Amino acid sequence: MAHILADRVRETATVTGQGDLTLNGAVTNFEAFSDVMANADTCWYAAVQSSGGWEVGKGTKASGTLQRTEILQSSNSDSKVDFYAGGTGTVDLFMVVPAAAVLPRIGGTLAGALNWATAATVASATTADIGAAASNFVSITGTTTITGLGTIAAGAMRWVKFGGALTLTHNGTSLILPGGANITTAAGDTAVFISEGSGNWRCLAYQRADGGIITSGGASDFWAGTNATKPATAKTIADAAARVSLTSGSTINTDCSLGRNFKVTLGHNATFAKPTNMRDGEVYTWHAKQPASGGPYTGAFNAAFEFPSTPTLSTAASKSDLVTAMYDADADLLIARFSKGS
Repeated sequence: MAHILADRVRETATVTGQGDLTLNGAVTNFEAFSDVMANADTCWYAAVQSSGGWEVGKGTKASGTLQRTEILQSSNSDSKVDFYAGGTGTVDLFMVVPAAAVLPRIGGTLAGALNWATAATVASATTADIGAAASNFVSITGTTTITGLGTIAAGAMRWVKFGGALTLTHNGTSLILPGGANITTAAGDTAVFISEGSGNWRCLAYQRADGGIITSGGASDFWAGTNATKPATAKTIADAAARVSLTSGSTINTDCSLGRNFKVTLGHNATFAKPTNMRDGEVYTWHAKQPASGGPYTGAFNAAFEFPSTPTLSTAASKSDLVTAMYDADADLLIARFSKGS
């Protein structure tokens, strides 16, 4: 059963009282109802009597007849018309689109569901043309990186489901993604895209199948503390606690924007320089280790490190020592403590 809209459908019909309309065949240059409708299909119709009676309603196609299922308007106070006062006669019958069934261009309320076509499948490609898909719901398959979504008029929307892992490449004009960064999809992830015209698309929403965050902060974001758009996850915090490797040399430099815990295996008699990008009140650690062979090497510390007494590194092969220091921005000093390996 379907609701049918078609052009140029008109025929005469015989009716008795308020009964069904018996279809008599198409008027010249028009089609019959049976040409476009199957039994149980519905349509909007208008029936007009030459002497003045009329009605507009919904009809249901039956074998040889159109049943008067619902009356929208009529000359009988919007009820079924008894065209021939209980007798039999003919009316002019044609398919219409009544005003009551059409939403105005501005405003209006949809009385029923607006159902989309079955999801259209689009293979991932550099340009995955979701604009040309035959449904508003699109399933993207494959793992090819996507940089564009095709061209369609501004305002067109697509609801998209991803079938696997691929990269959506952020572009500030043609593919605008949340957070302004690339997104690596996963099977079952969904997104809503709206066309801005000329091949430009904006992602209005993105939902991960596992409920996770689209773009989380990394360890560097965590320590910089300036990014307000990338939330920290448990992984972010764990990664931030990991030791950052330093390069051994006569001078060992530390960039505190990279982490809070540092490690180095000595390969030189070295001096630990004053760290850069320190923040007031932050605590930093340095794990200094002698090599398994080729040492031992000495270690000295810049005057920015303030120890109770001058530390001396362990000398045995593979021995480790630990320096812990809190940065006092007021004094521009690292209040340091030295723990010698046992």
